Amino acid sequence: MKKIFITGVSGTGKTTLSNLLTERGFNTIDVDHVQDLCAWVKKETSKKAFIPHPDNKFIDEHEYKCNMSILKNLMSEFNDHVLVFGSVGDNNDFIPLFDVLVLLQCKPETIMHRLQTRDTNVFGKVKEVQNRILEWRNKFDEIMLKAGAIPISTEEDIDAVAAKVTRLLE
Repeated sequence: MKKIFITGVSGTGKTTLSNLLTERGFNTIDVDHVQDLCAWVKKETSKKAFIPHPDNKFIDEHEYKCNMSILKNLMSEFNDHVLVFGSVGDNNDFIPLFDVLVLLQCKPETIMHRLQTRDTNVFGKVKEVQNRILEWRNKFDEIMLKAGAIPISTEEDIDAVAAKVTRLLE
C-alpha cells in the first residue's frame, strides 16, 4: 500500500485532480474538504479562526494546520493505496507519513486564472493574497523539491496529469 502526498500552492490543481481520481475509484483525502481535519488557527493562541476571504493580515496572524491524528486515522481506514491532497502551514509534519511526494506546478498566469475563477475554495480570492501565493510559490516549490517531491506540471490536460500520478502507484 503506497501513501502519496500531492501538494502545490493554491491554484495548481490539487482539488480538481483529487475529484477526478475519486471519481475513478481511487482512495483520496483532500485536506481542505474533510470536516475538522484542517483549520486556520491563531498563532498566538492556537484557537481556530475563520474568515470568509482571508487577507494578508489574517494570514500573518494565523496558520493553516491539520490534526495529524485525524489524518493518520483516515489514512489507516484504507486497505489500498491512498492519495492525500493539500498544502498546510508546515508540510514537514506530513512528509514522514508518505512513500511518495508529488509537487503540482503551473505557470503564474495559470495560478492567477484558477484562483480567480474557482468555486471549490475561497482562499486566494483577494488580490493581495494572490500576489502572496505567487511570491511564496518559488520558495515552497524549492522546499518540496529538496524533500524529494516529484514535480508534475498541471499545464497539460487533467487526464494526462492523472495518468502520471497513478503510474506512481505501480
